[in-house]
Amino acid sequence: ITLYWANGSTPSMRVMMALHEKKLEYKAIRLKVMSKPIKQTRIPRFYAINPRGKTPTMIDDTNTPEKGDPLVMYESQAILLYLEQQYKTVSLVPSDPREAAIVYMRQAESDSFGMLIDPLEYLFEKKACYLQHIPEVIKARKAIEHEMENLWNVYLEKTTFLGGEKMSIADCAFFPLLRYLVRHGFPIGNYRFVKRYYKLIEERESAKHANPIGWTRETKGKNLFRDLS
Repeated sequence: ITLYWANGSTPSMRVMMALHEKKLEYKAIRLKVMSKPIKQTRIPRFYAINPRGKTPTMIDDTNTPEKGDPLVMYESQAILLYLEQQYKTVSLVPSDPREAAIVYMRQAESDSFGMLIDPLEYLFEKKACYLQHIPEVIKARKAIEHEMENLWNVYLEKTTFLGGEKMSIADCAFFPLLRYLVRHGFPIGNYRFVKRYYKLIEERESAKHANPIGWTRETKGKNLFRDLS
């Protein structure tokens, strides 16, 4: 297995966590997406592998038909599902259909939650640019806080992990988003059960393995929840 990944990419973190949880060896190739004059995901050689020009991109040459090409996959959620189906080393989905349904639902919900975060990216722009997007940023913050309190905090009051009492692909899908938010100033202390969950996953070897280079407890990114007045 070969994984093309980008540092700080939450989709890349998802797949790296799953690979580690499933105890699968892989070759990691880091692509620099802030490179000038062109991103390493935007060069013809990479486009030939992934026409969307994004990470993560995984090549599995263990699943290759005779005289065929290796399997190439992109889209982190699809990769998580594939790894679970293809490799039985460690199960990240319960065998019980009802329990599995919860895992798949929480996994999908993580993408809905991720879309709420997108408008916060405006704050990385220069002040003259982001000022015109302040209403969108404020709306996004309120939506994130509302969902954290009324959905994720409620889920995690009932179970240790998102899908029950064991780590699952739902946690691989959601935790990187939470890690990103905490790094950028999200007040996780306001959400008791989410905070408990964060500390639990943060200490897992898979989370440490997938943690982006330079993201330490002592270093923080740009505060996306600061006062904008």
